[in-house]
Parts: sequence; structure tokens; C-alpha cells
Amino acid sequence: MAYPPHAKAEDYALFDRARNVFPVNLDWRQISPDQLNEIARVHSIEVATAGWCDAIRNAPEQADFVRAIETAVTGRTSPAIVDLPTIVLIRGAFFRQHRQTGADGDRILRIAREMGWPIELVEIDSFGSLERNADAILNHLLRTQASKLMLVSLSKGSADIAMALNDPRAAAAMERVCGWVSLSGLSTGTPLISWLRSHRLRTIGVHLLLWSRGQRFRVLDQLRHNNGPLASRVTIPAHFRTIHVVGFPVRCHLRHPWAPNGYERIAPLGPTDGGGILLADSARLQGRVYPVWGADHYLQPDWDVEPLIRSILLHAARSDVQPNAIPTTKSNA
Repeated sequence: MAYPPHAKAEDYALFDRARNVFPVNLDWRQISPDQLNEIARVHSIEVATAGWCDAIRNAPEQADFVRAIETAVTGRTSPAIVDLPTIVLIRGAFFRQHRQTGADGDRILRIAREMGWPIELVEIDSFGSLERNADAILNHLLRTQASKLMLVSLSKGSADIAMALNDPRAAAAMERVCGWVSLSGLSTGTPLISWLRSHRLRTIGVHLLLWSRGQRFRVLDQLRHNNGPLASRVTIPAHFRTIHVVGFPVRCHLRHPWAPNGYERIAPLGPTDGGGILLADSARLQGRVYPVWGADHYLQPDWDVEPLIRSILLHAARSDVQPNAIPTTKSNA
């Protein structure tokens, strides 16, 4: 089996170890977070992360998709898209206060300009409630004059879309949407909220910080993992081509200044992206999952990730690509 692009010699050894640990023909959609965490506990979180990445990349329903994305990155194929969709960008949390995280979407705006794609920004609050931001997304989709749309969301923006998809207006609003690319999407919530709640002084400090900005702690609580509003099943329209892009780092890959703390705080639960995503949740995502080996939550690795993002956007927009293969169990947007 091939190693992921940009894997290094030390990564090869890690993948070889993981292949001796993970069951052959593993059904990655059926593995539980507890099972993955047990592998991490016994064999190391690095082995569990590599093996999980390998299982997703090489699953029968994923392998052709992964190969198509990576072949396009190398320039061996160049899919022509006659009817370009308008990108509708939903930015991440604190996109006004913390642009260094990439939540402001500047990278997507730049790629869209280079590719000649039309792009629209949804006007959402920088740290608005899921309900308020979902309402803004639905209103934008219902108002826009573009005939073909593709959603692109960043981090918390994916949670806002998940909330929008459960709204009664979603069917009409999403009618012209051909696909959804979720970059490091927190669409299943994050265990970081429980971690924060277990540290009283930190919780008080975050309350005060948000209050000083005119923001509300309640929004953080909405991102709870497994017992918040994001725990309910989300129905993604069958005509969507949905791609979830998830960073798969080990400790040496953590580059953003915030990633090491985020990683260590939820590492006791198993592999993590360093920004709040528990990687086991990948099995709950409807649609395709592209694991980015060597990148943390902020998708700013030591190599140029933009050609990969460009390839994923092109793939999601192609009319000759089949819509979602949606799992019938353990599904959650």
C-alpha cells in the first residue's frame, strides 16, 4: 500500500508498524472511539493515528477518491469544469480576532481568484450561535442569484452548516448546492469543551474574555461533543458531493502555536488533530473523508497545501463524480 504524499522516512516506519497492528480489511466505518483509543493506549497515539489514516485512505469506497485527488495534485490529470459553481464560504470561529488560524478564509479567497471561480462570503457573526449563523447561511442561499453553488466551510463553520441542514428551510435553500467541502470541520463537536469545563478558573477566564468581546459562552457549550446540539443525526441531501478534509498529525507535525495544547488536552481520548477534532469521529461523517497526513487542525504544514485544497475543490465541483456514498450507521454530519 502506498504511503500518503509528503510522508517522510520516519513516517514510513510508523505506517509499517501500524499495518502490523490494525486488522486486515478493517471496516473503518464501524470502529468505535474506544477501540481506536485502546490501540493508542497499547501501541502509542502515533501508531493509532497512522493506522487510522491508512485505514481511511485504503478503504474500498475511499481508495479511488483519494487516488483521484492526489493524481490531480501532481498535474497528471486536469479535469475541465465548464459550469463553475459559485463558492459560498462560511468562515470559522473568531475569524475577525484571530486571522492567523486561517479562519478568515483568505486562503480560499486567494485560490478562488487564481482559478477564476466566483465566490460569495456569508455574513455571519465571528462567534455567533449555531442558530444565528445557520439562519444567515440559509438566508444567503435563498437570496443569491447564482444558479450553481458549492459550500466551503472552515472549522466551526461546518457546525453552522450542520445546524442549517436540520432546519425545515434546508431543502429549498440547498436545492442549487452541488457540493460541500468541509475543512477541519467541527461538525460533530469537540471534547475540548468538556476539558475546559473541568478547569474552573480557565472557564471563568474564557467567560470574561468572551464577555469583553460581546460574545457568549453559550456558543462554546453548543460545541459539546456527544451531548450537545451537534450530537443529533444530520441529513445531508443525496445530491451533495461532500468532502471532509481532516488533518492527521502526530506530535512532530504540530506547527500552529495553538496546536500542541489542543493536542495534549484531548489526546487521552485518542488521536486528535490538535484543534479539537477527535479523529475517531471521521467514521461518523457522511460523504468522503480526505485525511491530510502531517497537518494539524489549522492545515498549515511544512509543505504547500494549496494544490491539495485546489484539487479537492475541483473534485467536489465535477458533475461526473457520483454524489455521497452515505453510511447507514454511525452517521453524523
